[in-house]
Amino acid sequence: MATAERPKMAFLLDEILFETYGQEQLDVVFGPKILEYTLSLCQGHFDYLVRLPDQLLLNILSYLPLQDIGHISQTSSRFRKLCNSDEFWKKTMLSYFDVITEDMELLVKAMGWKKLFMFYYSQEHECRVDLSD
Repeated sequence: MATAERPKMAFLLDEILFETYGQEQLDVVFGPKILEYTLSLCQGHFDYLVRLPDQLLLNILSYLPLQDIGHISQTSSRFRKLCNSDEFWKKTMLSYFDVITEDMELLVKAMGWKKLFMFYYSQEHECRVDLSD
């Protein structure tokens, strides 16, 4: 980067961080979420999770206890979607029950993977689980 460009970049950064006009313009053009995200980046707060692909996040989620899945699903619309996806619950079903029978496959078509898992899990652990999304 040329030396002449560095002062311009520093000026733009100062305008975004400290001047109301720069923040207002960013908000008008891109919206409040982008403004908030930009300010966070400028202050050194990086959110690496938003950069990870869904497949990797699903793999990470598969190692969490069920109670944590309930909590993380409430943190963002992306995690809600991932934590309620058929892909996640099919993987969870296989990790808990090792095999999926033909009867289970038929029930999946009527109930979906999450409800099927909760049904079998509650029977095996003799507990009541919340089936709400």
